Amino acid sequence: MLCRLRLRGCAQGMAKELGPKVPFVPMVGSEVYSSEVKKVEILMENFRRAIGLRIKENKEVYEGEVIELTPEETENPLGGYGKTVSHVIIGLKTTKGTKQLKLDPSIYESLQKEKVVVGDVIYIEANSGAVKRVGRSDAYATEFDLEVSMVESNFNSQSET
Repeated sequence: MLCRLRLRGCAQGMAKELGPKVPFVPMVGSEVYSSEVKKVEILMENFRRAIGLRIKENKEVYEGEVIELTPEETENPLGGYGKTVSHVIIGLKTTKGTKQLKLDPSIYESLQKEKVVVGDVIYIEANSGAVKRVGRSDAYATEFDLEVSMVESNFNSQSET
């Protein structure tokens, strides 16, 4: 009996030392020996409880006030009369400076869907191309009722979830 208490205390001490991020499921021997439920089922249930899954994702993000939004058009490569957007040039401004980005035409469609215009504060995920309109800049606050202060960070920041 004394040996079992020492082992259990040792296991609980190790679990506390490792912290809450490491899963620990205490188990008593009498739980396993049951006439109603199989031993394997009880052990598998406790194993499932003890499995901890952490997913870490790093996102590359560009954010700032739009000071320039220019779609660059080229002749239609299929020989038609229309023009197609080859890329988009976006100028972003933060309190630390300005930066120009040359982006894919699919992002231009996202910008149109979000109704982004010069003076908006936007957030662009570089990996997925997702565009989010945060609001209007302080400088353009008189035109609309939704105002957002200018971004104080660098243009290209790492976001971790």
